[in-house]
Amino acid sequence: MRKLMLAMTLLAMFALAACGGGADEEPAAAAPSAQEAIAQVLKVTAHDLYYNEPDNLTNPPVWTVNAGEVFEVDLDNQGGLQHNWAIVKPGAEVPVPFDPAANADLLLWDAGLVDPGQSEAAQFTVDDPGTYTIICTVAGHYPSMQGQLVVQ
Repeated sequence: MRKLMLAMTLLAMFALAACGGGADEEPAAAAPSAQEAIAQVLKVTAHDLYYNEPDNLTNPPVWTVNAGEVFEVDLDNQGGLQHNWAIVKPGAEVPVPFDPAANADLLLWDAGLVDPGQSEAAQFTVDDPGTYTIICTVAGHYPSMQGQLVVQ
């Protein structure tokens, strides 16, 4: 009986869809492609023990995105070690040294490990405005590899 009801419902939906649509109607807008849905691309260069410039401890890099919009982190690992880019949860104290296995619950998001000489891209959305700490979670890399993500 359920199969018969399902078949009748589908048949009715197809019939209604075939009846609609006159020549005066405009076609529906196409859904945005995956690239169009990304509001911003953050270019991040990882060197051994720092992001972008070597003074992360005294002058951490700052990346800015809009709350609720998809952004992409394009991580280019120019170092000789694995690196990543991770967002720390608001209010979380990052221990020194950071232990990726024991402290994973402190992270809001992690872009994933990138091998030396490789580049990877990952997408994420942060809904709540604020300033978030960014770290490399590879053991021994924080606090020298850190930055800030400002979500407006």
